[in-house]
Amino acid sequence: MMKGMGKASYIILALAGIIAVALIVIINPPPWLKLNKLSNLSPTPTASPSPKSDDSLVKTRVDSIWGEYLTDGNGRALYLWGGDTKSLQSSCYDICAINWPPYLVPAVPSVIPQDPKTASGELAKRINVIKRSDGTPQYAYGEKPLYYFKGDTEPGNVYGQNIDRHTLVLITK
Repeated sequence: MMKGMGKASYIILALAGIIAVALIVIINPPPWLKLNKLSNLSPTPTASPSPKSDDSLVKTRVDSIWGEYLTDGNGRALYLWGGDTKSLQSSCYDICAINWPPYLVPAVPSVIPQDPKTASGELAKRINVIKRSDGTPQYAYGEKPLYYFKGDTEPGNVYGQNIDRHTLVLITK
């Protein structure tokens, strides 16, 4: 110990440091910390952003770490969830659907899944539509529902990879 500083002084310095770090995180939280704000809680998922700038249903994008993965028409990453154990059914509702919004089919889809311009080759054959428990149509890859991650706020973000058994839809050649 430094001369003149008692144990209480070290405790006060440690607490001051912890408070300073907490204030920094509160003022400018990282994206993954913004997931569960109580003001955003609602029992039903909000509608997924529908393709606007591009009328493609799905595309692929390449990430330097994860490789090629599936996105919506605007380049937002799409995920599968390990909790969806039954074919053609979503198990992600309530809090799950708030943090992992389903990739919903718009009321008037700009394209239909079988339209060849939605994707090319084998990828186009893998895009399906399932019905959620409330009857809302949701896009699926094969037999598994597709989701966004709430923390991915821009095209190219892949912050949801490997969080809570969610994985990017990786495209293998």
